[in-house]
Amino acid sequence: ADADVRTFVLRALAALKKAPPEVAGYLNAAKEPEGVAAAVCLGAAGGPDAITALIGALSPETAFPVRLAAEQQLALLGATAVDALSRAASDAATVRARRSALRALGATKAPSAMAAVAKSLDVTDPWLRLSARLAAEQLIRDLPKESTAELAVALAARREREADPLLMRLR
Repeated sequence: ADADVRTFVLRALAALKKAPPEVAGYLNAAKEPEGVAAAVCLGAAGGPDAITALIGALSPETAFPVRLAAEQQLALLGATAVDALSRAASDAATVRARRSALRALGATKAPSAMAAVAKSLDVTDPWLRLSARLAAEQLIRDLPKESTAELAVALAARREREADPLLMRLR
C-alpha cells in the first residue's frame, strides 16, 4: 500500500512540477510503476538535478519501464537536456546507457542535438551507430529540412561507408 501511496504522491508532485531531492531515489524503487512515476515527476520539474537523475536512470541497472520513462522525459525537456544527453551519448559507462541517450537526443526536436548525433554516427560499436542512425533520421524528420542538411549528408555518407552486415541491410 505504501508504494501505491508514493506513486500517487509522485504523480501529484509531477502535476505541480515539483521534485524534492528525495524523488530521485525512487527511480530504483522495487515497484516499477513507482519508478516510472518518479521519472515523470523529475521530467515535469526539470532543472539540472532532475536531468542528472534521469541521465543516471538510463543505465541497464534501472528497470526497463523506468529507463524508457527517463528517456521520454529527457526527450520532452528538449534543448534543456541536450548538453547532458550529449555527454551521456559519448561518455556513459555502458553501451546501453549511451544508446538510450542517443534515442532521447533524437526525440528532443532540438537542433542542438544534431552535433552529438552526427559525432556518434562514426563510433566503432555497431549498436551505437544504429542508435545514432535512428536518432539522425528522427531529427531529420522532426526539424525543418534546411536546418538538417548537414546531418542528412553525414548520415548518407555513413550509410555508404557502413561495413557491418546487419547495419548494411538497413539502407
